[in-house]
Amino acid sequence: MSKHYIRINSRNLITSGLSDELSEPQNDDILINKNGGRQFRLKFQDGTLSKENASLVDDNGIYLYKFDGKFVQKRPQAEIDSEMATINLESARQEKIQEFNQARENTINSGVEVTTSLGKLSFSLTDRDQLNLNASYGGLIAALAGMPSPVDLTQGVWYHADGQPHRFWSKEDFTNICLHAFPFIAQTIVYYKALVRHIHNLMTEEEIKAAFWGMEVDLTNG
Repeated sequence: MSKHYIRINSRNLITSGLSDELSEPQNDDILINKNGGRQFRLKFQDGTLSKENASLVDDNGIYLYKFDGKFVQKRPQAEIDSEMATINLESARQEKIQEFNQARENTINSGVEVTTSLGKLSFSLTDRDQLNLNASYGGLIAALAGMPSPVDLTQGVWYHADGQPHRFWSKEDFTNICLHAFPFIAQTIVYYKALVRHIHNLMTEEEIKAAFWGMEVDLTNG
């Protein structure tokens, strides 16, 4: 005869089972049948046995059985359905957050339109653009303060608008570009974070799926 053991998690859900003829039990494993066969079976309160090596999870990976401290029990279907609903809700939440994260990235990358001395021009704000813009703006600030700087104020700041070659911009033009770009990036990030908070506060899949980039949300909470 073989001894059959189960292993449970912090919620007393049965996560695995074994026969000591085939596997070595751990110290925390629970003995449920000391007169079992070679293959593992669950033993229920009424003495009935499951099929050999019966699956302990359903097709969604939800545990089907629990241990009440004395006996193995099959979880009520309502309990399983509730857990599945929670899993689906969290999955929808993460999918929507991923969607918003992509929208945030696309929005920032697309950049801003700025009225310059050459007219309205677009300035993309990819990660590389932001690095270049920050470096150039830092050089301008240093030059204006009389500190060592790669920016020569007699020439201007070397930068480019979308679809145009690099050129020297006056300090007024370049400052105006930065004063549009930097707040736009910050505001977009604030909006994204507000959307994520909003999604975490929604409690149904329908509400989550209906949320969209551009919807009105509270920007003041957090």
